[in-house]
Amino acid sequence: MGLWVTDEAHLLNLVVAQPYRRQGFGARLLAHFFAHNQETATFWLEVRADNRPAIGLYERHGFQRVALRKAYYRLPDGQRIDAWVMRKDRTADGSAR
Repeated sequence: MGLWVTDEAHLLNLVVAQPYRRQGFGARLLAHFFAHNQETATFWLEVRADNRPAIGLYERHGFQRVALRKAYYRLPDGQRIDAWVMRKDRTADGSAR
């Protein structure tokens, strides 16, 4: 699910199967990820720039868009899709939310 380097964690994949989307499973997976990374100061991820539901989920959990990676993802048909790099810093009280 992620990659850890010193006090940073990089969320590599968070996938919810189509029939279970918009039911809170993504939020629960993120909560689990944060709970198991109590020593982590900064969280990073990339998300397809056209994936509005995922971007909304991440923003609701405190992630901010910090950079746009042009043509980051390659689709099977060869088309290229941009990605947002998103970052979340743990708050001063230690919470990840």
